[in-house]
Amino acid sequence: MRGSAAARPAAHGDDLATDERIPENVTYRQVILGFRLVDGGSRWLTHDEISDGVLAAIADPQPVQVIGTVTPWERRP
Repeated sequence: MRGSAAARPAAHGDDLATDERIPENVTYRQVILGFRLVDGGSRWLTHDEISDGVLAAIADPQPVQVIGTVTPWERRP
């Protein structure tokens, strides 16, 4: 898992895919933890939201999953 900064374009360019070397026999999923926009503000994810998101990422064939939102960056809690 990675924090919301992993999705920040300035940090990694436009590509969120990992540049790490993963063995061919390993299924790798990158899970980026974002935040929620609520009631005119924002908050970090709850434990349940993180757990549910990770389980969904395991079941999904996409290599990069974002739980919550990572934009707008200025609205992070």
